[in-house]
Amino acid sequence: MQTYRLSVQFGYDSADMKRALPLILILLVAGLCGLGVRYWSKKQMQMRREATYQAALRSYTEALKPGMTRKQVEDYLRAKNIKFRQICCVDIKELQSSRRRSTLERSIDVVSSQRSWTFTPR
Repeated sequence: MQTYRLSVQFGYDSADMKRALPLILILLVAGLCGLGVRYWSKKQMQMRREATYQAALRSYTEALKPGMTRKQVEDYLRAKNIKFRQICCVDIKELQSSRRRSTLERSIDVVSSQRSWTFTPR
């Protein structure tokens, strides 16, 4: 009986590797550059959003003082053409407390692009 031997060589051809290596490096550098640009872009957007938020907060803090009535706050917002909505909410913690009071609070929700401020008159 005759036996056949199959010989398989695993390895790489150095000429093929020399051609593929620059392509691999280019793809790797391009990917890293893309990630860097994406990170920088998100950071810039976050900084702009934070600056806008701080400016709006400063404006509200200067104009709206503690103790103002809801009507004064609403009049200020209407005069500045700031969109807002009125909501009613129930304080769940008070409902669950031993006193079992049901308190409805009127709040004004000032809606912004990412954040909102809630003014609750006392």
